[in-house]
Amino acid sequence: AIPTLLHPISTTACETTSDKQAAAVAYYDRLYTADAVDTDAIRYFTNQIPAADRIPDSDHQTLCEPFTLDDLVDAATRAPKQSSPGIDSLPYAIIHLLLTHAATAAIALQVYSDALLHGVFPQSWQETCLVLLPKKGNLSLLQNWRPISLICCDAKIFTRLLNARLMLRFSTRLSISQSGFMPQRFI
Repeated sequence: AIPTLLHPISTTACETTSDKQAAAVAYYDRLYTADAVDTDAIRYFTNQIPAADRIPDSDHQTLCEPFTLDDLVDAATRAPKQSSPGIDSLPYAIIHLLLTHAATAAIALQVYSDALLHGVFPQSWQETCLVLLPKKGNLSLLQNWRPISLICCDAKIFTRLLNARLMLRFSTRLSISQSGFMPQRFI
């Protein structure tokens, strides 16, 4: 159980579950509120990308092609067998099983392609369960807790699908210093 937390704004002690949740919401709302973005600066910096490191226009269409059943099966197969499911409690093993049946595979294919092509995402992909893991230091301060989000496995498969597509185009364009989330590169 999480001990008493200090509210990040009022610094009052939070002992009830609802008070601790309110403190966490206040802390993470403030931490993750986006700063204003200078679009001119973005345009300037993106214009500095050498032509050799840009994705050619001819590749744009292939990045947005509908997914195939092979794409889905490959992404589900590459997923870890013992990963925590999200709020729907649906593990990868069940998703993999659903992809072996024609009717459910067709529905899954439609869901993933609608997400890619039309930005239509299932509600469960838009919800996560935030879990706080203790770090070192004073545990009454939220800064000494590491948040992790438990995301539904079908949503994680979608990110694997996107990553696989992008890596086909970007793996040779990224610096060798880029190690995180890169195949065969370790931090």
